[in-house]
Amino acid sequence: MPVPTYDELKKALQIIEAGDFGGRRITRAAAKLRGLKTYFTGQPCINGHVDDRAVSNGNCMTCVKLKARRYSYKKRTGRKRLND
Repeated sequence: MPVPTYDELKKALQIIEAGDFGGRRITRAAAKLRGLKTYFTGQPCINGHVDDRAVSNGNCMTCVKLKARRYSYKKRTGRKRLND
């Protein structure tokens, strides 16, 4: 598998950044006014996920799902990580 060049990566990131998200982009304030539970900015969260965010606290929905999965694992097994 060939390694992409810097220019290829830069072009790919520009396409993602300027990508068309089907008109789904909406601000948190606008979503709150409309009574929505989630909104979409098209910007990556601190962990790099480009997903809907919760209007209540601005958290990325992928991050919320992963956190719930980790919490569930800890409750079931009593371990903090898989390798413990």
